[in-house]
Amino acid sequence: YCEEQSGRKAGGLWSFVASFRAEKKSAPGKGAPRCRRASAAPTQDSRPDQLAPGAAAANESATAQSMIDMGFKEVDITRALEQTSFQFGRALLLLLNGLDAQRTKYDTFGRFRRHYAKTVRAADCAELGGEDVLTQYSLRTQSEFNFDPQVWDLGQLAGRTTGACFWLCLAAGLAECGPYALAQALPGECPARQAAGELSAQGLQRCVDAGVCFSPLGVVAEALRTRFCGGDAAVLLRADMKARIYQAFAGLDVRGPARTEAMYSRWVQRLATKEYADELIVMCVALELRARITVIPFTPPQARGEWAVAT
Repeated sequence: YCEEQSGRKAGGLWSFVASFRAEKKSAPGKGAPRCRRASAAPTQDSRPDQLAPGAAAANESATAQSMIDMGFKEVDITRALEQTSFQFGRALLLLLNGLDAQRTKYDTFGRFRRHYAKTVRAADCAELGGEDVLTQYSLRTQSEFNFDPQVWDLGQLAGRTTGACFWLCLAAGLAECGPYALAQALPGECPARQAAGELSAQGLQRCVDAGVCFSPLGVVAEALRTRFCGGDAAVLLRADMKARIYQAFAGLDVRGPARTEAMYSRWVQRLATKEYADELIVMCVALELRARITVIPFTPPQARGEWAVAT
């Protein structure tokens, strides 16, 4: 296809994107992809079909590169681009949702509005930790991975922070992997290293029974959160990681104001203490720790089918 469209031999995703651009250049403007501007400092809420051709191409290149930098497979990127008619921002959303088009339509805008909201919208913990929810997680794990899991509701409080659901799960998962995994995730000398040792020695069950918040599990979860989101040395603000995650943050095709570096910094600041993690944070942690993280989503009753498990 690339050879036919571009007139030259070339393989891989980039030639596929290049041939699409060549084809699009001669097509009517209404067929242009509709994704967010991904420049470092946009000044208004513009769409690519409102940008100059060079700016639109640069936006698409940046979004496509962010997909590659975040570790998505070429075959999945190509599939996402095809399913979204080469709307690059929407293709990125589809990849973050495990190529699940139904979930992408259902709750994408609500989740990613948190990036620019001034206040944190609290989750309904009673509903999310209900017996039917835990049962669904258990059954889904059995069917997908063929083992009987032990499902815990760890809550959302870790030390002095709220909205810590993901960080508690991360700390619990690393503890199950052994002391080396925790030591890798918390390098250097820090107070949380002692809590990590206690967590490995005590096990998760004792932390859950005694109350998670200020247990070794809660202390480790707060330390992990601080490492990735807290202060000027946060992993999310480090140049190499920011180059990956900010470009995806800016390239998301969701409604709202233009996405700037200042908005990104404010979002990271909220993440350090009270904002809930989303797919971009899971991706950041997976890249930094070189770990495979599997997310089993809860499928609400009104959804048309089971939401895809994302890895």
